[in-house]
This record gives sequence, structure tokens and C-alpha cells, in this order.
Amino acid sequence: MANLRGVSEGTIKAQTAAIYRKAGVSGRPQLLSLFIDGLVDDAA
Repeated sequence: MANLRGVSEGTIKAQTAAIYRKAGVSGRPQLLSLFIDGLVDDAA
């Protein structure tokens, strides 16, 4: 991803950490769960 965006791996790590922090989760699995829950709620 870093190569595609033309940034360092550190930048990617910092940006993903900020996303997780703002979403109130500790990692990718929890973030994915939030998205899935949102999709299910919207479909209901």
C-alpha cells in the first residue's frame, strides 16, 4: 500500500492507527466488524 501511495510504511501505520483510534477500535478485525454491523443495520 505504501508503494502504491508513494509514502513510507511508517506513514501507513500512523494513518491506520489514527483511523482505529477515531473509530474506537483496536485493530482491523474490530473495524471490519463495525462496517459489517453497519451494513446489517442499514439492510434491516
